Amino acid sequence: MKEKGQSFFPYAVFKDICVAALILAALCVLALKLGAPLEDLADPTDSTYNPRPEWYFLFIFQALKFFPGKLEAVAAVILPGAAAGVLLFLPFLDRSPERHPLNRPFWLSLGLAALTGIGLLTYYGAKSPMLNPVIEKDPAVMAGTRLYRALNCAYCHRIGGKGGEIGPELDKVVGEETEDWLVKHLRDPKAANPGSEMPKLNLLDDEIQALVAYMKSLAGGPFTGEAPKLFADNCAACHRIGGEGGDGGPDLSLIGSARDKTYIKKYILDPTQLNQSSTMPGFKGQLADTQIEDLARYIAAQKFNGPPAAAAAEKDPLVLAGRRLYRNLNCAYCHKLNARGGVVGPELDKVAGKKAEEWLTKHFRDPQAVSPGSSMPKLDLRDDEIRALVAYMKSLGKR
Repeated sequence: MKEKGQSFFPYAVFKDICVAALILAALCVLALKLGAPLEDLADPTDSTYNPRPEWYFLFIFQALKFFPGKLEAVAAVILPGAAAGVLLFLPFLDRSPERHPLNRPFWLSLGLAALTGIGLLTYYGAKSPMLNPVIEKDPAVMAGTRLYRALNCAYCHRIGGKGGEIGPELDKVVGEETEDWLVKHLRDPKAANPGSEMPKLNLLDDEIQALVAYMKSLAGGPFTGEAPKLFADNCAACHRIGGEGGDGGPDLSLIGSARDKTYIKKYILDPTQLNQSSTMPGFKGQLADTQIEDLARYIAAQKFNGPPAAAAAEKDPLVLAGRRLYRNLNCAYCHKLNARGGVVGPELDKVAGKKAEEWLTKHFRDPQAVSPGSSMPKLDLRDDEIRALVAYMKSLGKR
């Protein structure tokens, strides 16, 4: 063009501007018509999230799977850096004056190999299975999650083993509380639970409902509608839940009160890693990773939910505190209530309500002193905790 009398400016610059304007117009149309939706804020307590990068990073996402652990830097930094270096130095490496691709076989082959590799990695990255079962998110639960984070609740409470130690571990206890109690507690913690250290937060009604939805979602983690069928097809021949299933293995109706989802998942994958004498077959390779995750969440959700006391006693804060303490101490591991629980100790709904308050108080303070030979350990309970447990035990005789 220069030889024909057309200088770089304005002729070549005008062509560049036209192409750039067309690309900009196309991007504006795509932005207006399709948009670029953002996901929710990152939540370290969310165990249901399936990480997926944008399509143009899928090849690196897939490449990371070939370099696990400490080798991740190879796929994430070294290889992309080497590729960028080759492009940067290409004018110095390829000094041939030939421009036709067929006259430059080495660089043509190298470029095609790189594009083919990126294309294949992108394809397999897009087709790779999800890590977690896909569960549709409840907007109320998502709103509660954001509010939980905004209020810095993790400063006092733990979820998934992360957080403070001032309040209870929410994923172990709160998911089993009634919605009515949770609403009252969030509205005025001391009115629902005397002696609570939680401050009154002056929440709006919709904020309370969102937090309640989030709290209720913590019991064992959300599972899909396929999870009970997975249990029936693969586990029910040996295990029971709620009185249905086989007797070859232990009853799992209360397993979530004693074991968390992480332990259960490891056990499903390979029982011998945690119990060398186990005769249960491992399901690694038998079920997809998402199915094992879904099944572990379902089993972890099988927790003790204490039977309600009589209507009059249900309103007694001391009885409610005792019921929560009963669950937090995992008493159901040794005792039965409503035919659900362990068999080490007596069935409490048949005997505890008939005992005198004085006897129950002494028993909780030192079981061996009242019942020599008792297998119940000394729990070192505070006086207020003993009073709460006694009130709950006495309420069982009124049902």
